[in-house]
Amino acid sequence: MSVAIYYWPCNSPHFPPPYPAGCNTTTGLPWVSHDGVYDAAAVNQFDSEPMGRMAASIITLGTAWYFTNNETYAAKAHDLAEQWFITAATRMNPNLEFGQGYPGGPSGGSGGIIDTARLIHLIDVFQLLKLSKSFSEQTELQSWFAQYSDWLTDSPHGKAASHSQSNHGTWYDAQLQNFALYGGRASDARTVAMAVRVK
Repeated sequence: MSVAIYYWPCNSPHFPPPYPAGCNTTTGLPWVSHDGVYDAAAVNQFDSEPMGRMAASIITLGTAWYFTNNETYAAKAHDLAEQWFITAATRMNPNLEFGQGYPGGPSGGSGGIIDTARLIHLIDVFQLLKLSKSFSEQTELQSWFAQYSDWLTDSPHGKAASHSQSNHGTWYDAQLQNFALYGGRASDARTVAMAVRVK
């Protein structure tokens, strides 16, 4: 779950009155967009930033293992990947139905898909870690990314993102190609690659 990064309470003290039409000055609902003004306090309450830290940690640990052959790094990378993608009690569901929603508005939208762009470089590290004896469960990881690729392809949010002409559409294409290939959905990756040429 993540919150739209440029949305703020409609009565936020960061933005002087007059408040937008329909603003409840008691509750601050609905939140409203201030494009380009990042609401760090709100964003940090949810899952986008922890996901970013997880991805950065696995990338660092996997790279450290590759250059040192120290299995301690690979084992820790495995633990983090297992917690985020595999273990039933803690794993992320392979969708972003609740990505970048905001209070007083929709619970999620196609704009949230850009949150998982930070997972793209995990795929390279997972491929490196296939050579480590401490990093097992590649099949389970591939299954997660296959399911997420299916959601990107078939869900209303995914379909909307696929038609975006902004950076959201670019990152959608980059994600689907990488995740589908890793998840064994080569035909989906090929379809995206061919479509990008005429977007």
